Amino acid sequence: MYSEKKIDTMEHLEMHMKVLDEDEGIRTIGNSKSPVPNGYIFITRSNERYCVNVCERILDPETSRDRVGGNDKYFYFDNFEEARKMVSPIIKLPLEAWLY
Repeated sequence: MYSEKKIDTMEHLEMHMKVLDEDEGIRTIGNSKSPVPNGYIFITRSNERYCVNVCERILDPETSRDRVGGNDKYFYFDNFEEARKMVSPIIKLPLEAWLY
């Protein structure tokens, strides 16, 4: 069964980033400084590299819920510290993040 866990603080977000498995990811919302302003930010990890995907967040008129749009931008990092330095200043506060 698919489930998500809410992440409430930047400290918890960073903790989860450090230990991400290849079948896990983090979804959060970007701020106005994000490469895709106010869009989604997805953080994943594979082969010890971090991938940060930033994309549009679009309101679905049928469900009145946000969904993933287009305009994807991908950034790759060799370690946690590089990924953290990229995402920390572009995350919307108060934090809205989920581990999936």
